[in-house]
Amino acid sequence: MKKINKMFQIYFFVFILILFISVNVYAIDTSLIEKVERLENEFSRIEQNQLNYKIEKNLLREAFSSNLKTINLVLTIILVLFTIIGYLGVRDIGKLKNEYSTELQELNNIKNNFENKLKSFSEKYDEIKSDFEEMNQEDKKQNKKIKVLELKEKIRDFINRNNYIKALEYLDVALNLEPRNITLLYMEAEIYTKMQILDKAINSCKKILKIYPEDHNVIANLLELYLLTGNFVKYNELFDEFYYSIKSFGGIGFIKYLNILKNFQLEDYEKVESLIKEYLMTMPKKTKEFNAWSYNELLNVINEKEDNTINDLIKDFIHVLQDKVRSEDILDKYFN
Repeated sequence: MKKINKMFQIYFFVFILILFISVNVYAIDTSLIEKVERLENEFSRIEQNQLNYKIEKNLLREAFSSNLKTINLVLTIILVLFTIIGYLGVRDIGKLKNEYSTELQELNNIKNNFENKLKSFSEKYDEIKSDFEEMNQEDKKQNKKIKVLELKEKIRDFINRNNYIKALEYLDVALNLEPRNITLLYMEAEIYTKMQILDKAINSCKKILKIYPEDHNVIANLLELYLLTGNFVKYNELFDEFYYSIKSFGGIGFIKYLNILKNFQLEDYEKVESLIKEYLMTMPKKTKEFNAWSYNELLNVINEKEDNTINDLIKDFIHVLQDKVRSEDILDKYFN
């Protein structure tokens, strides 16, 4: 029994081994078959590619042959054209270059001639323009001068008629045309003085001195205006600066007049009487030391004050300076 079992085990083992081997062989055969099929497919594709390659190669050969024919034809045509052109005659490149250079030189000469003529024309134009502008400016200056002269006549006429407001209106127009015109500035100072606007008259005199610092007549006017407005500080500064110029301009008589006016404004009437008496006693008979001065400003100031002896003395003293009264008569009237 044991032998039978042992044999059965042996046979069973052999069966199992055979079965295992059979299964493996079958699997191997299946794998091999798949590989063989795959190789056959690859081989078929290679054969197909080889066939396509041959076809493409034949096509390329035919195309190349056709293109080669076309190129040969084009080259032949080009050669024929060059032959024809050569036959008809082509200008030498050097000759063309020389002709081009010649033409270019001629163009440069024309350009240079044109530029020279243009420059000459521009210079003549500038010269004519400059002359025209100069004539135009001169014409404007002449017109301005004529206009100013006409305005001066009108201003003087209004001053003479005591129409100072109208005179100032025309004066403003004239000064806009010629702000540094001395005559106009003199008129301005005169108008403001006559209108008793003494501060503006002082400003007008200062404008003149900025243009002509040594104008003795304006300096004399300014000294009197400073005294009449009571500005003794400015008076002293200006008097000390221009003492010798004033003495040369108006003489010692004008210096004494300013001294009398100063003391009158300071209300030192005793000093005023003493100075007037001294002046009248030393004054030559029928001699006018400074009778060209108007003294109107001082007379206007006195007329605004109440009548008294000192005011009457000042008025008569001015009449002596204007050569209207003899000095002896004034001395007899007030000091004898």
